[in-house]
Amino acid sequence: MKKNLAVFLSAVIACTGMCINANAGGEKKKETGLFSSKAAVQTLQSGGIENCWNVSYSGYDITIKGFDEELYALAHPEYDTDHILYLPTGTDGYKVTTISVYAFSGNSYSFTKVIIPNTIKRICWDAFSYNTVLEEV
Repeated sequence: MKKNLAVFLSAVIACTGMCINANAGGEKKKETGLFSSKAAVQTLQSGGIENCWNVSYSGYDITIKGFDEELYALAHPEYDTDHILYLPTGTDGYKVTTISVYAFSGNSYSFTKVIIPNTIKRICWDAFSYNTVLEEV
């Protein structure tokens, strides 16, 4: 059933066009620390050790294009036990507003739940496609 939910969500997103608006209410975001420092943007651009996010910038909007699960698990030890991925919100006027096409697709991830902050305005088609372990967004 849960496996079918991930496939269903991917199909719905794919059928509605390139991107959809996300209603990202609900559960409160857990601060990951990745975007909490003043040097966050420089860290992301320089590929520092905490750079587990593949991102692009458009003005003050940030798009998540990918994710390095190994680096994330190193930076967040609780991830090894809860397998919940908390998407960052942004910092210093920059906001994470989009999840790109294929950002979290495939079977190479072990997270079973994704918490999407209310800064996300668009989730592009196939963002979570073929992620068969994902149970809840």
